[in-house]
Amino acid sequence: MIVATITKLQVAKLSRERILLLKLPRLLEFEL
Repeated sequence: MIVATITKLQVAKLSRERILLLKLPRLLEFEL
């Protein structure tokens, strides 16, 4: 059960980073 929660946290972190990577270019475009 502990391993499952750790993997879920890792997946959540990866998806969050992916969303940030998708949003960053748009934010940079607004600043330029």
